[in-house]
Amino acid sequence: MSDDRRWPRWLIAVSLVGLGTLTGCGSDASGGQVVESDGVRTIVAPASDGGRDAQIAGELIVADGRCLAVRTNEGSVYLLAWPNGTTLLGDGQTGVKVPGKGDIKVGDSFEAGGGYQSPPLGDGFPDVPTECVGSEEVAVIDSIN
Repeated sequence: MSDDRRWPRWLIAVSLVGLGTLTGCGSDASGGQVVESDGVRTIVAPASDGGRDAQIAGELIVADGRCLAVRTNEGSVYLLAWPNGTTLLGDGQTGVKVPGKGDIKVGDSFEAGGGYQSPPLGDGFPDVPTECVGSEEVAVIDSIN
């Protein structure tokens, strides 16, 4: 092969750097985080395939540390970790907007599928704020029914 048909080394290097930058941006969007609005916080889980099959049901409340939690019909309170992409409502409304399901506001009852997990929550999840820990387990929501 003659030299005029080969890619210049600088072009290959620039292409690889650009590809690495794009890949990094995608992973940031799928990581878990603690989000806050109007003094209320909640945990948003990293992107996942779900796979947990416990039922999470009850009323959305603001619990310890001004963190969103669920109060079950039995009276237990669990800090919540919402599905990836969930945002806080803000603008004077306290609750969340769950992708594909809509708004859930404080005082609303809801049913979800997911699981219960003790902190630390695992890879991709943020640290649970110490002010929010009011129970031994966090209700990790995979889907809203």
